This record gives sequence, C-alpha cells and structure tokens, in this order.
Amino acid sequence: MDQQSGIISEKAAQAVIPPRRPVGQQAGPSSPRFVELPGDGPESARALIPVPVQQHQHQPPPYSGPSSSAIDSRRPAATKGPQYYPGLPVLDYRQYSPPMFELSADSTVIHSRATYLSENAKALSSLIRTLATVPPKPQILIHGSRNRRVDFSVRLNLMSLLVPDNPNDRMDYLRCVAKDEMAYRGGNEPSLKPELGPGEDGLDAWCARYVRDQSSVKVFTLERVVANLDHNWIEGQIRSLIAVTNYKGLVTVQFPVTHAKATIQNPDKVNKFFTSVTTLFSGKAKYEVIKAVWPFANAKNGEHGRKCIVQSEKVWWEEWKDPIVTGGELTTAGDVKLDIKTLRERIPAHCFRPSTLRSMSFVVRDLAVFIGLLYLTLHVEKTANVYVSFLARYVAYPYAAGIAMTGLWVLAHEAGHGAFSTNKTVADTIGFIIHSTLMSPYFAWRSSHARHHQFANNVSIDLNYGVKHSRFYICQHDSKSSPKKSRGWWDNSHFMPNSSLFRADEFWDIVLSDVGLLAMIGVVYNLGLLYGFKTVLWTYIIPLMWVNHWIVMITYLHHTHTSLPKYTPESWTYLRGALATVDRDPGFIMRHMTHHIIDLHVVHHLFPRVPHYHAQEATNAMKPLLGDYYHTDKTSYWGALWNAFTKCQWIEPDPEKTVKANVYSGKGADAREAARRKAIDEQGVLWYRSGRMPPPLVKMRSSENLTV
Repeated sequence: MDQQSGIISEKAAQAVIPPRRPVGQQAGPSSPRFVELPGDGPESARALIPVPVQQHQHQPPPYSGPSSSAIDSRRPAATKGPQYYPGLPVLDYRQYSPPMFELSADSTVIHSRATYLSENAKALSSLIRTLATVPPKPQILIHGSRNRRVDFSVRLNLMSLLVPDNPNDRMDYLRCVAKDEMAYRGGNEPSLKPELGPGEDGLDAWCARYVRDQSSVKVFTLERVVANLDHNWIEGQIRSLIAVTNYKGLVTVQFPVTHAKATIQNPDKVNKFFTSVTTLFSGKAKYEVIKAVWPFANAKNGEHGRKCIVQSEKVWWEEWKDPIVTGGELTTAGDVKLDIKTLRERIPAHCFRPSTLRSMSFVVRDLAVFIGLLYLTLHVEKTANVYVSFLARYVAYPYAAGIAMTGLWVLAHEAGHGAFSTNKTVADTIGFIIHSTLMSPYFAWRSSHARHHQFANNVSIDLNYGVKHSRFYICQHDSKSSPKKSRGWWDNSHFMPNSSLFRADEFWDIVLSDVGLLAMIGVVYNLGLLYGFKTVLWTYIIPLMWVNHWIVMITYLHHTHTSLPKYTPESWTYLRGALATVDRDPGFIMRHMTHHIIDLHVVHHLFPRVPHYHAQEATNAMKPLLGDYYHTDKTSYWGALWNAFTKCQWIEPDPEKTVKANVYSGKGADAREAARRKAIDEQGVLWYRSGRMPPPLVKMRSSENLTV
C-alpha cells in the first residue's frame, strides 16, 4: 500500500455497493411483512423480535400495494411492474421515485405536493405503507485529505444489509409515535399532545387528522430509520486500518443516509410566495409521527441473543477490508488543481440560481421584525415609567432595529451582486428602494463594491480600509511638508457622477442614486414635520447609525486578521485575494439576521452570485478542496474587533511567515510548494503587524549621520 498517497482512489471506490448472494429461483418478493406497533421509546433501545404474520390476527394484513378503491382518480396510474436488479436486494425500486415526487438535491428526502394526498386519508395511508416497503440507504463515507490534496474518497452502500434473501426473515415494521414521546403532532413544535383517542388506529388515524387539518401549510412525514447498526465499531475498524498505513492526512468517517424521509405537503393556496410569507408568521403544521424501522439486527451490538438480518458488522468488515486495501493500491491521488473553475464545479448547480420569491420572503421577514419591534416599543412607551420608556426608545429599540435594518441592507447588497433574482430589473428595483431607504447610494455602491470583489486585497487597487505599508511610509513622511496637495477626497465621492470611482457609462446610474437619497431625505423631513423630529430621531436616525456601525464593522473584519495576507500588484491574483477572507461566528441572532454575510463570506467572495440561502451548501462543497486555505475564526465578534484594532495596524513583507503560512501560491509543488513560490514572487505578500510602525529607514540613517 502507498503510505503517502492514501488507501483508495475516488475512481476505484465511488458508490461501491456490496454485492449480494444469489437469491435462487425467486422471481420476486412475497408480500413484505408490516407490523404496526405502538411506540415505546427509541427503536435503538428495543429488542426487535420477528413475529410471524399468521399469528397476529389483530395486525394489518400483509401489504402488497394500494387498492384501487383507496386511490383518488387524479393519481397517475403506474404502467410498469416492479423492477428488480441482479445482485441487489429484491425490492420494488420504483418506490424510491414514485410519481409526483421530487428528490432533494442531497438525495435525503422525496417530496410531493400532490393534491389528492392532502385530501384523501385512505390514499395517504396506502401510499405511506407502500413507501415503507423499501429501506433507507445507509452509507459509509470515508474521506482523506491533506491541505488541498484529496487522497481518497470512499462511499459504501449498506442497504443490502437491511434486506434478507428470504422475505419471511424481514423484521421491518411501521412504528407510530408513543403516548409519552415528544413529536410533531400537527404543530410547529414537538409536543405530547394531541394523543390518539380510544379506538383510533395508528397510521390511519394520523392520516385522517392530517387531511382534516385546515392549516395553511401542513406537512406529513414518513421517516425511514436504521436500527441497531453499530457505527462506532465500524468507524473504529476503519480508522485502525488507515492508521496501519501511517497516513498523515485528515480522515473523516461519516454515515449519511439517503432516501431517509418522504414528505407530503398540501399545495400552495395562492402561490409559493404567499406560502412562504404565511409560513413566516404561522409556521407549518408538522406531522412527524410515523417511522419505517429497518433493523440491522434485533438488538444492539454486544447484547445477548442478538440476531442480524443479513450479517454482523464483523462479518461485513472481514469481507470488505481487503477490497478497501486493494483499492488503495490503485490510488491515483495527487495535487488537485485549485482554480475558480474547479471550485465552481464542486458546487451544485442550483446554488447559483436565486429564487425571487424566496429572496422576497426574507425581505418580508426583516420588515416584519422591524415593524414588530417598533410596535412593541410604542406599547412599552405607553405603559412603562419614564426611565424604562427612555431606555426602550433610545437604547434597546435602536440597537435591535438596527440589526433588522442591516439585514435589509444585506439583501439589497445581494441584489447588487445578482444573487437576489435572475431578473436584473427586479433585483435592481428592490436593491435601489432598500438602499435608498437606508441612505445608501445603490448604484454607486454597486459599482465600487464590484471593484472591491474584483481586486480584493490588492494593496494598490482595493482601497477598502487601506492599511499603512512600510514600503510607502517614506513617501508619506516626505510629503507631509509639501504645500501641494492632491485633488482631495471629493474626487472619490460616491455622490459625484463624474467621480474617478465610476466609468463614464455609469453617469446616469449615479444620478439616480442621488435622486433616491434626496427623495428619502424629503420623506424623513416630512415625517419629522408630521410626527415630530424627536420621534424620527429614535425611530429612524439612531437605528440608521447602528446600521452604519454594523456595515463598517462587518466589512472591516472580513479581511482583517493576522493570518490573512495582503498582496502587491505584482503578486496578486483573483484567487489569492479572494481567499484572504475569514469566516467568523457572530452568534445565532446576527448570523441569521444578517443573512450569513459574516459566517459564510469566503464563498461570497469567490462566487458573489450565490444567494445566502445556498451559501452553507456551497461552502460545504468547497471546503474539502480548499483545505487549509479556508480561514475561519471562532473568536467572539467583539473580541475579533479588538484583536483587529490592536494587532493589525500596518503591513510589511515577511518571507519566512509566507513560507510557513497557509497562503495559496498558485500551482502545487513539493518542497513546501517551492518555498511558497519563492515567497510569492519575492516578498509580494504583506502581513499585518501590531504597534507603531517604525520610522522610515532613510530618516533613521540621517539621524545616525547627525549624531556622528
């Protein structure tokens, strides 16, 4: 085995499915046995004892498919019989993708909004039983990487270990929620109520309740679960096998389960946007009361009398450890090319497609939060004493409202990137209205911010929060006594259409931004005349000051950290600059109210067209490839600001740090990537320093000459 490169190649081991022994002369499965049991605790802690169907007259009869009388006439008829595949468990594989269902992007859930399923309890019950005849697909995912080297990626499908060759040996069953078990019983939160009444029978009763439910949005879920599979034992064996190879990389072992859920939701009463807005306020009526339990064994590993459905974890491991080792000998692992194209290909395509309706739902949410805070403050002002009223108006409300308004600002920022809607006119209209309301020049900001993304961390072009550079300090020092000044800051104004910041063809866009700001100033002035300027002060102006605080703090901390470099124009590339970004955790409220602009900013800098609601998925897809080039900081957010102020005060080259640090040098190479490509093209990387910058060398030399 190659101890340096890993144990198995992705090509050699992708989507491995253990073969099954021949099933003899069986032409198809007999009716699968379903035992609908009342729940009495987590299935992993129960002894699952197979019970012959013939001995239980009170249980439902063996189920082989929905009867024609139970199905609504609108349901599409199946035209083909069950499909079976040699070497795989004998199952009706059509049930993994039934008519009128869609599979989620991560293959974990199939989802339907078919009308008949929300109106016909018998049809729903029949469908749930049918979908429960196929198991979930438990998998083992083994991944090894070093920096940006992906050494191996193994995926094993364990579904065949849940289905015995002889259908009479099956132990799978439907389980209803127990009386004393917390679950979603038609509400928006887990609860012990309502319970089934006397005479109500499990699945049929819950399906009937779901159909009768008049909630605007209701969802019925069938969860397929695997019981009594010892993940810890398997992971231990895998890690021991890899440890023998002396592999030095990062190893992750995961146990994902695909086709784990089937959900049925009632159709939209108006449209998707109306449903999204309704859900924000009323939530969903969730029914998560039914599980299809597929035991790996009838008891947990190590318990007396344990019987496995097909084979034990130990037997399976003895059969599969050698193929894994053999696959490792075929590995072709090496440096993975890291460029924008490769990163983009790793991200699912749907992550680049914004939804106007979904984006608008977040606008509505933030507006609702802002209005709710204002209403609550007005109520407190009327009922509380003068001191509490003062604190509510001038402290608590402005702070909280400022966060909600910052969320709106971030959504307009996404509109400027094209991540709000595929319709540019819609995106620019929404962005213009929101930013103008928040006193930001939308089109002017969109232009300058695009330049920041295009030249991030280039010390000569990216002027966001410019930092002192020791190389240029002498020029600053010598120019202090010069009476001649440059043209001044007004030449870089966001409000001047002929500013040096903008192209000539953007002239009228900048004018429109100014018109929007002037219109908003007029609105604020008239509101002051109508309600009083003191009211306008605490309801709008002070919260707006908080908005500006958050925007400055957030954008400043995106690229200010002792582990993040700056680049000279000679050494700068787009990818180097974009990767000099850090993801921080500002806490639950800020994380969600600012739409992940703080905690998922690396992917935003690489691909600004990814909307915030896809940013987590896109980040997860990129991280294995980025390796150590992905920067994150778990320091408290205010602590991070203090660190930035005290430790990131000026920059200078540091070739030794460049070689040791996680700086993207371009193309892969050994010998510490050719000494980080000769310290990134001869001291082209600049690092933050703390304290006062030393005086220019020429000044110190002149001082020495004077003393001599």
